Amino acid sequence: MRLRFNAFLATALALGSLTATSVYAPAALAAEDAVNASAATKFIQTLADQAFEVLRNQSLSQAQRDQQFRQLLQKGFALDIIGNGVLGTARRTATPEQLKAFHAVFPDYVIRIYSSRLTEYGNSTLKVTGTAPAPRGDIYVRTLVTGPNVQQPVHADWRIRNVAGRGLKVIDLSLEGVSMAV
Repeated sequence: MRLRFNAFLATALALGSLTATSVYAPAALAAEDAVNASAATKFIQTLADQAFEVLRNQSLSQAQRDQQFRQLLQKGFALDIIGNGVLGTARRTATPEQLKAFHAVFPDYVIRIYSSRLTEYGNSTLKVTGTAPAPRGDIYVRTLVTGPNVQQPVHADWRIRNVAGRGLKVIDLSLEGVSMAV
């Protein structure tokens, strides 16, 4: 069970989404904003390849690794949507200044807590196995994670949204059927 959890943790963290706890979004997207399956597949595979490249690069210091993961987080994840989910109902009572401060440090929190734990998963691989439609024009990209430190292959479904003005972003992750958003 511990190895299974570690694989779950590694998968979520390698792509920076352990805290992906929200699928809150504005009203339904226009048809032109719906996510293209091919584009979403390429997006996830590229993001995973970049994350594992950082993990495999033994020449990086921890500070350099953290910086590169921060860039991947900002590039690939809707941190504002995810962060709002983490806040939950507290978001409604927070002041604008508090919200701004939270969103400024949220990526650092994710990096500080988890990036140093990922090195042992550098030899893992993520393979896209398919896609499925999701609500609001989003799409699930289905993947399988394998590697020497992964006891059994881990099934991971990434919920991708075309976020207005920012392109494709991860808004949720489901590992072995357990949604981070739920």
